[in-house]
Amino acid sequence: MVRLHGKVVREFAYVTGLIGLLILVGCDSAPPPVESPVDTLVRPARIETVQAVSGSQLEFNGTVRSAQRAELAFKVAGRVEQILANEGMQVRAGDELARLDDREIRATLNSVQAEFNSADADYRRGQAIFERTQAISRRDLERLETQRSLAANQLSNARLALEETVLRAPFDGVIGRKLVEDFARVSANQPVLVIQNLQDLEVVIQVPDQVVLQSARRSGAVAEIPGLEQSFPLSLKFFSTEADPVTQTYQVILGLNDKGDANILPGMSARVMASEQDGDVHISVPLSAVVPDNQGGQFVWRLESEGQAQRQPVTVGELVGDRVFIRAGLSAGDQIVTAGVSSIREGMRLRPLDGTGVSN
Repeated sequence: MVRLHGKVVREFAYVTGLIGLLILVGCDSAPPPVESPVDTLVRPARIETVQAVSGSQLEFNGTVRSAQRAELAFKVAGRVEQILANEGMQVRAGDELARLDDREIRATLNSVQAEFNSADADYRRGQAIFERTQAISRRDLERLETQRSLAANQLSNARLALEETVLRAPFDGVIGRKLVEDFARVSANQPVLVIQNLQDLEVVIQVPDQVVLQSARRSGAVAEIPGLEQSFPLSLKFFSTEADPVTQTYQVILGLNDKGDANILPGMSARVMASEQDGDVHISVPLSAVVPDNQGGQFVWRLESEGQAQRQPVTVGELVGDRVFIRAGLSAGDQIVTAGVSSIREGMRLRPLDGTGVSN
C-alpha cells in the first residue's frame, strides 16, 4: 500500500512538470503585443479667419417691400364682371382695373332719381304757392323741403355706389397680386388686387433692444441683394417702440434711397450692414463658434499653425443677429471653427472645408 502511494506521487509529479514545461514553451512562442497606431486623420471643418474692423459693423437679414402699397377692394358687394389688370402690369393713377356687374345698382339709381325728381317738383311747386298766395303754411313747405333733401341724399348715395362698381388705381404702380377671378361674387371691402409702387422701396429688419438704443450713433447702412453685385444706401425711416412678444426684437424700416436701374422687387431678401465709427477695433464671430464651458465661461476652438485644435477662452459682448462680439481672447488673423464644435477635441487635426477659412 505504501509502494502504491509512492508510485502515484511520482506519476503526479511527472504530469505536473510536463504541464509546466508546455506552459513555458507557449509563453516563449507568443507574439509581441501590437501597439495601437497614432490617429493621424485630418478632419475637415468649417473655418473662419477672424477680422478686426475699426468701428463696429452689424449685419441683419431683411426683406424688401414697397413703401407705397395697397390692397384694392370694391366698397360695395356684387359679382365681378371683369378684371382688367393682370399681375405684373404697370398702371397709372386713375386707370380702371376691375368692374362689377352694375345692373342692380343702375336700377336702384334710376328709381332713386325718379323719387328725387318727384320730391324736387313738389318742393318747387309748394315754394311758388307759398310765395304768391301763401295757400300752404311754412310748416308744409319745410316738410316738402325735408323730403327733397332726403331724396337728394339717397340719389347721391346711389350715384356713389355706381362709381364704386369700378375699381381704379390710386397711384402709379405695378399690380402685385390678383386675388379674385372674373364672375366671382365679392363682399364689400374684400381685397381684389394688390398694387405696389416699385419706385419707393424699403427694407424691414428685426433688431435687438441694445441696437435700437444705439441706433442714433450708427451711420452708413447699406443693403446687399443676393445676385446683384452692388450695395444700396439706406436711410432710417422708422423703428417700433414696442418689442415683438415672441422674439423680443424691434422692427426697423429703412428706406432704399437709390436703386438705380437694379431690378429689385418686393419680397426679395436683403443683407443689411450698419456701421458705427467709434474709433475702437471690434471683432465678431458666428454665435455657433462659441462653446460654453462647465465653469460659466465660453471658449472657441482656435487652430494652431499645424492645424491642431486648441481651446481658446473668450469674453463675449453684444449679440447681434447670428454673430457675437468678442471683447477679449481673439486677435485678427486667428482661425476658428464655426460649425460642429461639439465634436472637436483638444489636439484634433483639422483642415478648412472648401470655400471656408476666410473672414465673413
